Amino acid sequence: MQIITRHLETGRFLDMMDGQLELETNQLETGRCVHQPALCIIRGLRFSSTGILTGGMSAMIRRFISFALVAPILLACVGCNTNGDFNSKRQLRKRAIERVRNGEIKTEQENGLQVPQGSARLSCSAQLPHDLQEASLDGVIYVSKPTTNQLIVVFKTWQGKGFNMEGFLYAAKPLSGAGVSKDYYGHSVVIIGPMELVLERQLDPNWYRVSYKLD
Repeated sequence: MQIITRHLETGRFLDMMDGQLELETNQLETGRCVHQPALCIIRGLRFSSTGILTGGMSAMIRRFISFALVAPILLACVGCNTNGDFNSKRQLRKRAIERVRNGEIKTEQENGLQVPQGSARLSCSAQLPHDLQEASLDGVIYVSKPTTNQLIVVFKTWQGKGFNMEGFLYAAKPLSGAGVSKDYYGHSVVIIGPMELVLERQLDPNWYRVSYKLD
């Protein structure tokens, strides 16, 4: 049985059978076949013009195949959003880092404040001034100065339960050696206050995508 769908760009119908895709477009003559070995062709399945699976299959299978088709697009969108946030706020974060470096932005500890146990803030927390608050989700960053020549600043992009978070970490010098350790699960982590931030991905020599999800 043929599988019928509609080309999203041209609006023309596509007929798929036996692993072949017959395209009828302005550029291709009717009847020309293009092989698509990566396609999983399931006989008896019918696609609507929107790509939603209909007819001839159980609801569970239709959902599974729909998800399989859509998931790569969703993942690509997530990646675009992440990169977009990183690039669009990079200059703002650089200004925040410079103010941390010259002492204009101080941590709770540097201000001589005692952070109560169980508080949502940490001794390494620093409040951003009004003009820089969009650099971090809640206007708060984490700052660490493990050595004389190293400065680490963490900007949050997502906040969950407790201290669970995702964000971007800036390191004045690329993290290596004693600056990086392994957690219980074998992930590369950097310790900021009581948190072991997982280094998910290095974006450039000084920037990393990080997360903490143990609370």
